[in-house]
Amino acid sequence: MISREKLRDMNKDSSLHMYQQEKDYLIKVFLFYYFRRYDSAIFKGGTCIRYLYETDRFSEDIDFNLTVEPNSFQNEVRKTLKEFEKIDIECGFIKEETFEDAYTADIWFYGPLHEGTEQTRNKFRIDAGKRGGTILDPRWVLIDSGYPETKEKFLVQTMDEYELLVEKVITMLTRSKGRDLYDIWYLLKSGTSIDVDLFQKKYHSLVNEGFLKDEISWESYLKKEEYERDMEKLAPKIVPYEQVKKEVEEHIEDLKKAFH
Repeated sequence: MISREKLRDMNKDSSLHMYQQEKDYLIKVFLFYYFRRYDSAIFKGGTCIRYLYETDRFSEDIDFNLTVEPNSFQNEVRKTLKEFEKIDIECGFIKEETFEDAYTADIWFYGPLHEGTEQTRNKFRIDAGKRGGTILDPRWVLIDSGYPETKEKFLVQTMDEYELLVEKVITMLTRSKGRDLYDIWYLLKSGTSIDVDLFQKKYHSLVNEGFLKDEISWESYLKKEEYERDMEKLAPKIVPYEQVKKEVEEHIEDLKKAFH
């Protein structure tokens, strides 16, 4: 396990506070151990976007699309967590559930900041499922990691950037959290565009599977207070709501006109 001193040294050049730095360490160690052995999960969501694009928006959970049945993935997760014993990190399940098309788990860890109490343990959540499927071929990419238990860079299997963006847009139109609006804005500013055909395939697939209504609520943007409340916990500097909303809306309007 990384020492507290080494973690603190790494934190000096980071925008994260120490608890977030420890969580980042635990997530990267999990990804390193998982993807060097398995390829049946496709990394996606906010944490994936953060690692691929080095955004300053912290993300606390790991999201995957599955290419195997959830109970098979459950076994892979458990075997991956066993690897933590080799680096003297205790861990266990706060909650674990397997469904017909999904797997979720909240996992606790006694990391370098643990001081013998539940209050000082860290945790993260895994959300994995098959709904909507993965339309574009996933890709293997290198992500940076300065932690001693991983390589300086290591491979993870991720969702294609266009599908990452489409999923985020669908999530924003159904869930509306500040982090979703920001992630969409960041991806658009990074040069990824919304693929209308891909959006239609993904959305209709979710409708056909019964996960979404047939009618889209195009106006379901969150309010400024909600955006700022969510982002103040996750980013050192908040890009103004008015700018983010305006620049995302321009692309959503184009999508709305083309969608059928």
